[in-house]
Amino acid sequence: MDHKNGEDICFTQEAFCSLFAETTLNAENSAAYIEKAVAFANNDLRGTLAASIIVHPSSMKDPKIAAAVEGAIEKLCYGTIVINQSGALAYMLTTTSWGAYPGHDLYDVQSGIGTVNNVLMFDHPQKSIVYCPFNSKPDPLLATTRNLPEIGQKLLDFQSSPSLMSLIRMSIAAFKS
Repeated sequence: MDHKNGEDICFTQEAFCSLFAETTLNAENSAAYIEKAVAFANNDLRGTLAASIIVHPSSMKDPKIAAAVEGAIEKLCYGTIVINQSGALAYMLTTTSWGAYPGHDLYDVQSGIGTVNNVLMFDHPQKSIVYCPFNSKPDPLLATTRNLPEIGQKLLDFQSSPSLMSLIRMSIAAFKS
């Protein structure tokens, strides 16, 4: 789809389900592309709940790209930013705050007003940032994962009784996928 078509449903509606859409942004180099992608996400997409940045470790060895990624994390106006994983991970961790980027009101709610989780009780959380290692293996939360019921049960156990041990059990189940 054309990024200049501001009427495209992918740009005007916030999806609360798995959705993949692709557009192109012209840039002179990777760092410039990252900057343009941040501006596009902040200015042209509906919703401010979560953003994911996927970046390979070899790319992060380039100081210009590493600086551009850190700049993107700072400039993205999203309540959650997750590096190298689904934005939903931050919600599942339960210790990170989960909610839209501050600033919405009743006349333009978009992703919502306020936050949930926030077990660390920050007064006015702006955004949660979760860094994950790059992983080229399949996502353990895909419907095709062979041990998804076990992962789901361990996730439920962690949610209902958060502890280091339940987090480890959930992680082991996910890594077995």
